[in-house]
Amino acid sequence: MRSATNPRSGFTLVEVLLVFGLVGIISAVGIMHMGNLKNFFSTEEKRPLVILTNALRYARFWCAKNHKPAEVYFSQKGLDVKDKSGKVVSNFPWPKQQQERFATWYHVYPGTLTENGTFRPDTAGKGNGAISINAHGFFASTFLDMDLGDGREQYKLDPLTGACEPSRW
Repeated sequence: MRSATNPRSGFTLVEVLLVFGLVGIISAVGIMHMGNLKNFFSTEEKRPLVILTNALRYARFWCAKNHKPAEVYFSQKGLDVKDKSGKVVSNFPWPKQQQERFATWYHVYPGTLTENGTFRPDTAGKGNGAISINAHGFFASTFLDMDLGDGREQYKLDPLTGACEPSRW
């Protein structure tokens, strides 16, 4: 007995190639936007200390590239990198849903050299509210006292790298 087979059972080569092509295009678009998706779902990139570090890194690079000094200013909406004329070069916003919570209270103190050769914050003054970077990309000795939404934190900036190191004074 012969069994009847359907001559149209399965997919044609054109249909298979079309499916693989569509999957390839969707994968390529997904890979290109993977960084954006990572930032969208990641809370690490939205932490205020990470945003501060990125702003300082950018400001240092900008100063060294343009041979001009700049300052990083805190604001309710984020951090602004400004040149000495006050023009905003770049800004680093806090996440929109948390703008009222981040950096609600901060002081930027210049460092003063002590007799034993270490830098301490000059807390006698109010502080200037900005972090200064010279034309070569080096930071002035700076200490930060701020509330980043999780409680009060104190940092000192490394004058060479601009890294924020936890500090207590």
